[in-house]
Amino acid sequence: MRAGMDQYGALAASGEELSPEILSLFLLVKLDGWDPEFQGEAVLDPEARQALATFLGHLVFRLGTIHHARGAA
Repeated sequence: MRAGMDQYGALAASGEELSPEILSLFLLVKLDGWDPEFQGEAVLDPEARQALATFLGHLVFRLGTIHHARGAA
């Protein structure tokens, strides 16, 4: 999530287009290679990884929008 917030800040500062979808794609790439396990079993299959990236992308977008609206970004 920290990487997503950093990316939001970098894109906002550069004037680039921001959207939950762009952030989700960025986070999906960041999640590649992260393979958490629970009791020796992989937790993330491709669909779960996509869902996680989508959730985090939307959350980061919302938090960044709130932060920016308050004039702190």
